[in-house]
Amino acid sequence: MAVELFREVRKRVRQLLGTDNPLERDLKYYLNYLHNTEGFSGSTDDVDIEKFLSYLDIEHYLELEGSDTWSDEGNLTQLLVRHTIGYVLLDRIPRKIPELYKHFASRLTPSDWILTFNYDTLLEQALESIGAPFRLFPNRFSEIHTGSATIDPSKEEVVILKMHGSIDWFDKSTYNERVKQATEYPIPYTVKHPLFAPGTVVESGPIVDGPRFVDDPLLQIYRVKNPASVYTGPYQYWECSPFLLNPSHNKLLYAKPLIEFWRGSGRGGGLQLGLGVIGYSLPDYDDYARQTIYKFSKNYQGYEPDFELDGRVKRPVRILDYRPTDSEKADLRTRYQFMDAKRTEYWYDGMSDEGIEWFMA
Repeated sequence: MAVELFREVRKRVRQLLGTDNPLERDLKYYLNYLHNTEGFSGSTDDVDIEKFLSYLDIEHYLELEGSDTWSDEGNLTQLLVRHTIGYVLLDRIPRKIPELYKHFASRLTPSDWILTFNYDTLLEQALESIGAPFRLFPNRFSEIHTGSATIDPSKEEVVILKMHGSIDWFDKSTYNERVKQATEYPIPYTVKHPLFAPGTVVESGPIVDGPRFVDDPLLQIYRVKNPASVYTGPYQYWECSPFLLNPSHNKLLYAKPLIEFWRGSGRGGGLQLGLGVIGYSLPDYDDYARQTIYKFSKNYQGYEPDFELDGRVKRPVRILDYRPTDSEKADLRTRYQFMDAKRTEYWYDGMSDEGIEWFMA
């Protein structure tokens, strides 16, 4: 996570909860941990945020706090960070969708799949603003069988897979488990929840639709129609923390509901006609993403390099980023050094109308 974003998260938490809050307390405890284990002498302002959040992930996943473990979704600071990331990013989204995003959205076709690591909803809003249909899951099914399903190709949609979750997604599984426990209790009781309980005023629905396997975890991920009603409403952060993977080295511990987004990607790419990357620098803490992109790109560039379909020929991999200096350009090429240099093209001037046309050509 960018240092600037975490500053905004920390600032927002202090505004809401004062300086004595779960985030600050855990930061101080982690600082003491670093001092005692590594001799670290900095302040909480100097802490590596991804490593700090990784520390919290381990603490929660292994239930190191025993009965004080807050919930299956996370401990208090994890939930607080996720909720505040949602608030900060939602606040940053302009009320009027930028024309640049509309331009990009208008150049997408139903054969395009977008795999994004962004939490925000700008792309979805841009597609909605121009009336372009899209879905947020890999495959639509017409029939479900025992151990298999029939793909439904009837709808022409852009596919957007949000690999790290989204600020408008919320996981219903914990609520469902509590409802189950409540009905089995000797004296049944009603489980309250601001998003999922009967009578809620927040409109939401599963990110998937149509026939699905009954145990499909994506059925439990709900998309809220108006996320502002959650982040600015009278709800506590631990009640409605969004389903997004905190920017941690250990984020895969929480990625199981999204495994369908990744399944088979290491075998794909060979018969695709285009592959591109926008604004992703392969950070060291996302080594799983590097591994996936490596395998997919090797398939794309190494199998049927002259593949042609309906008059369209497989094009070079295109990587678009903002790298104004020679050293920054060299760094990007180094990070993507596994690409076949003869079949890879770069655009270093950032996102622009010209860059979009180059990327889509």
